[in-house]
Amino acid sequence: MTQAFRRVPGQRADVRRPGIVYGLNILDPVTGQVHADYVGQTRQQLLSRERQHRDERPFADLIVGDAFVVEQGSWTDAELDEREMFHIARLRPRMNHDGNLDNPARIPIWRQRQDRDVRDRAKGLPARQWPDPRPGPAPVPAVRRSRLSPRWRRRRSWAAGLVAGWLVATVLLWWADVTTAAVDVPGRTYPIVGAGLVALVPALRVRRMRDRRWAVAVITVACAALWLVTG
Repeated sequence: MTQAFRRVPGQRADVRRPGIVYGLNILDPVTGQVHADYVGQTRQQLLSRERQHRDERPFADLIVGDAFVVEQGSWTDAELDEREMFHIARLRPRMNHDGNLDNPARIPIWRQRQDRDVRDRAKGLPARQWPDPRPGPAPVPAVRRSRLSPRWRRRRSWAAGLVAGWLVATVLLWWADVTTAAVDVPGRTYPIVGAGLVALVPALRVRRMRDRRWAVAVITVACAALWLVTG
C-alpha cells in the first residue's frame, strides 16, 4: 500500500477524496513475458506516483510502459484501502507484499532486491544501498501458558468449583446449625448439597444464559424438595 504518499497531516480519514487504484506491467526476465505484477493506490497524479516507483522499487527497471488505472473514484482512506486489497486479491500481482502473503507466486521484497542487485552487477552498476525494512509492530510479551491440555484445564476448573462450592455450603450449614439447630448436619444435608453441586457442573456449561438460569433453578428446587421429603 502507498499510504505514506496519500495521507495529509490533519486530513480527516473519513472524508471522501479522489483516489486511484493503479497497476504496473512488469517484465519477467526469465520468461520474457509481461504481467500486471504490481497494484497500488494514490491520491496523487498517476504519473507522479509512477515516477516515485521508478526511483524506489527494486523492480523499477522491469516496468513496461506507463502505470494504468485499475479503478478510480472518490473514497475515504478505508474505502481506498479496501479497493486496493480487492484488486490485489483479484489480479494476484507477484510484487505486492501487503494483502498478498497467501499468493504462492509472490516474490518477497528481499528476493526482489537480490534479483535487482544481480541485474545491476551484470550491467556494471554499483551496488545499491537498500533502505531498512519497515519496522513491524512491537513484540507482544510471551504469555506463560499452562502445560495442561484444554480438557484437563476444564476438569481442573470444575474440581476447583466443586471444592469452593462445598466449602461455602459447609460454612453456611455450620452457621445455620449453630444459630437455629434446625439443620441436619451431616445427616441428609451434605449428600443433597453434594448432588446439587455435581449437577451444576453440566448446567453451567449451557451457553444460553436463559437456559442456564432455568437449569440452575430446577436443580435448586429439586434439592430443596429432596431435603424436605427426606426430613
